[in-house]
Amino acid sequence: SADSLRRSNRDKTPLICLTYYVSAAATTAHKNPHSISHSINHDAIHHNYKNYLTAFSAIEEPRNFVEASKDKRWVTAMKTEIQALEGNSTWELVQLPPGKRPIGCK
Repeated sequence: SADSLRRSNRDKTPLICLTYYVSAAATTAHKNPHSISHSINHDAIHHNYKNYLTAFSAIEEPRNFVEASKDKRWVTAMKTEIQALEGNSTWELVQLPPGKRPIGCK
Protein backbone atom coordinates (compact mmCIF):
# COMPACT_ATOMS: atom_id res chain seq x y z
CA SER A 1 0.00 0.00 0.00
CA ALA A 2 1.02 3.62 -0.46
CA ASP A 3 0.98 4.25 3.31
CA SER A 4 3.41 1.46 4.24
CA LEU A 5 6.84 2.40 5.55
CA ARG A 6 9.87 1.98 3.37
CA ARG A 7 12.60 -0.11 5.00
CA SER A 8 16.24 0.54 4.26
CA ASN A 9 18.24 -2.21 2.57
CA ARG A 10 21.53 -0.77 3.81
CA ASP A 11 23.73 -2.99 5.97
CA LYS A 12 23.57 -1.89 9.59
CA THR A 13 27.00 -1.64 11.17
CA PRO A 14 27.57 -0.47 14.73
CA LEU A 15 29.16 2.92 15.27
CA ILE A 16 32.93 2.81 15.79
CA CYS A 17 32.65 4.90 18.96
CA LEU A 18 30.40 2.22 20.49
CA THR A 19 32.65 -0.71 19.64
CA TYR A 20 34.18 -0.89 23.12
CA TYR A 21 31.17 0.41 25.00
CA VAL A 22 30.20 -1.79 27.95
CA SER A 23 26.83 -1.54 29.63
CA ALA A 24 25.96 -3.16 32.94
CA ALA A 25 22.35 -3.32 31.76
CA ALA A 26 23.21 -5.37 28.68
CA THR A 27 21.92 -8.90 28.76
CA THR A 28 22.50 -11.90 26.59
CA ALA A 29 19.99 -14.44 25.37
CA HIS A 30 21.96 -17.41 26.72
CA LYS A 31 22.66 -18.26 30.33
CA ASN A 32 26.20 -18.16 31.58
CA PRO A 33 27.05 -21.49 33.23
CA HIS A 34 29.89 -19.77 35.11
CA SER A 35 27.84 -16.91 36.55
CA ILE A 36 29.04 -15.56 39.89
CA SER A 37 25.57 -16.18 41.29
CA HIS A 38 26.32 -19.90 41.03
CA SER A 39 29.36 -19.45 43.28
CA ILE A 40 28.09 -16.97 45.86
CA ASN A 41 25.13 -17.67 48.09
CA HIS A 42 24.25 -14.89 50.52
CA ASP A 43 22.21 -17.33 52.58
CA ALA A 44 25.44 -19.07 53.57
CA ILE A 45 26.91 -15.90 55.13
CA HIS A 46 26.68 -15.94 58.92
CA HIS A 47 24.12 -13.48 60.30
CA ASN A 48 26.72 -11.79 62.54
CA TYR A 49 28.88 -11.05 59.51
CA LYS A 50 25.84 -9.76 57.59
CA ASN A 51 25.10 -7.40 60.49
CA TYR A 52 28.73 -6.26 60.52
CA LEU A 53 28.61 -5.45 56.79
CA THR A 54 25.22 -3.78 57.09
CA ALA A 55 26.58 -1.41 59.74
CA PHE A 56 28.79 0.22 57.10
CA SER A 57 25.92 0.92 54.74
CA ALA A 58 23.44 1.88 57.46
CA ILE A 59 24.90 5.37 57.96
CA GLU A 60 22.40 7.82 56.53
CA GLU A 61 23.39 11.25 55.32
CA PRO A 62 21.52 14.08 57.01
CA ARG A 63 18.74 15.68 54.97
CA ASN A 64 19.18 19.18 56.42
CA PHE A 65 21.37 21.34 58.63
CA VAL A 66 19.48 20.50 61.83
CA GLU A 67 20.16 16.78 61.35
CA ALA A 68 23.79 17.42 60.37
CA SER A 69 24.40 19.65 63.38
CA LYS A 70 23.45 16.80 65.72
CA ASP A 71 26.29 14.57 64.48
CA LYS A 72 29.79 15.56 65.60
CA ARG A 73 31.32 14.02 62.45
CA TRP A 74 29.25 16.31 60.23
CA VAL A 75 29.95 19.33 62.45
CA THR A 76 33.68 18.63 62.10
CA ALA A 77 33.32 18.20 58.33
CA MET A 78 31.39 21.48 58.03
CA LYS A 79 33.98 23.37 60.07
CA THR A 80 36.80 21.93 57.96
CA GLU A 81 35.00 22.91 54.75
CA ILE A 82 34.38 26.48 55.94
CA GLN A 83 38.02 26.82 57.03
CA ALA A 84 39.16 25.62 53.60
CA LEU A 85 36.84 28.05 51.78
CA GLU A 86 37.98 30.96 53.96
CA GLY A 87 41.64 29.90 53.71
CA ASN A 88 41.44 29.87 49.90
CA SER A 89 39.62 33.22 49.91
CA THR A 90 36.77 31.54 48.05
CA TRP A 91 34.29 33.49 50.12
CA GLU A 92 33.99 35.13 53.48
CA LEU A 93 31.32 34.72 56.13
CA VAL A 94 29.39 37.93 56.82
CA GLN A 95 26.33 38.92 58.80
CA LEU A 96 23.01 38.78 56.97
CA PRO A 97 21.76 42.32 56.22
CA PRO A 98 18.63 43.35 58.16
CA GLY A 99 15.39 42.34 56.45
CA LYS A 100 17.08 39.81 54.14
CA ARG A 101 16.57 36.05 54.10
CA PRO A 102 19.35 33.55 53.32
CA ILE A 103 19.07 31.60 50.10
CA GLY A 104 18.86 27.82 50.17
CA CYS A 105 21.25 25.37 48.61
CA LYS A 106 21.41 21.67 47.87
